[in-house]
Amino acid sequence: MKKIHQNGERSTEEVVITPELFNNKNNSFFITYGWKGDDNREQWHDYQVKTVWSFHGGVQVESKWQDYDQAVLSLLPPHRYRTVSIEADADRLKEKKVRHVVVSLKSYINGKPVLTQTTIRNKGISPSALVDVPESKSQMPTVVDMVWYLEGGKKLVGKPGTVEGEILYWDELPEEE
Repeated sequence: MKKIHQNGERSTEEVVITPELFNNKNNSFFITYGWKGDDNREQWHDYQVKTVWSFHGGVQVESKWQDYDQAVLSLLPPHRYRTVSIEADADRLKEKKVRHVVVSLKSYINGKPVLTQTTIRNKGISPSALVDVPESKSQMPTVVDMVWYLEGGKKLVGKPGTVEGEILYWDELPEEE
């Protein structure tokens, strides 16, 4: 945040919000600037804000400086999280001697890839996982890659596909070559 006061002085302040801080502070953050030669009360409310959203893997989305005059600043991230359920029928997996699968989901934020990966073991009645995938609101579709690991050290690699909907099935293996 920056404030150019009526006397020409500049006040700058920065807030870094992590998920932990967001939860610990109940989404309540404050930035203040003083009164430095500001005779016009209406203009005193004017300030500028620039946001930088950082993601794991080094992806950043940075805005330009924007003018504000409100006491409260509401921010919306440049992405959304899509919860994808990765499910399977354990009996089908046992028939094919599958031990586990590695599922890689590649989404894009600001044109740059963000990789979300999970490993699911073939244990229990319905071996599954829920994965939150960050996605841009208006960019390329998320791509899924699956690699199955079978008994005896065999490995099957599936063809990349596009995630459509919120459920992926990992009990549909590619043909062995």
